[in-house]
Amino acid sequence: VGAAIGVNYNANALEMPYIFQSNPDLRGLKTLLDLHTNGVGLDGSFGITAHPFRRVWIEGAYKTASHITSTGRATGNMSAQFSALSIPFQPDFAYNAQVRVTLPQSASVAARWQVSPVWYLNVQTDLVDWKHAFHDLPVALTHGTNSDINSFLGSSALDDTVPLDWKDQVTFRGSVE
Repeated sequence: VGAAIGVNYNANALEMPYIFQSNPDLRGLKTLLDLHTNGVGLDGSFGITAHPFRRVWIEGAYKTASHITSTGRATGNMSAQFSALSIPFQPDFAYNAQVRVTLPQSASVAARWQVSPVWYLNVQTDLVDWKHAFHDLPVALTHGTNSDINSFLGSSALDDTVPLDWKDQVTFRGSVE
């Protein structure tokens, strides 16, 4: 039986065109965005190895999800979008940025059977819970520096959620040695 506590470091770097996804005032609006954040989260894991019969071993392991809130800065320029829509706003902006990332929980079960003195049969299955961990990616921007955008939004902060909609991963494997 064993257990451990893990420390996870996360860094987000996005330097590309970005389309606002869920903010009702900005949905579909495109901007050049330069976002850099980083943060730390914890997870726990434990496992067990059992030898219930002379020639059989069974193992199991579980790792908890890790929730990481990373913070940093986001800057950008909306000049192309503002020009195309004839919006007379100052195009440059900067925000304090916060991105909430969840690394998935996972579980693994394995068995080993000694078929003969020199042959072993091994099977293992793993489950990684991507579906709940990477369902969406919440991004919070605060303390905006562009007074035109702040006036339009009625706030110097905005939230956006990027839909990810990942699926769980189940892996089966077997081997003979």
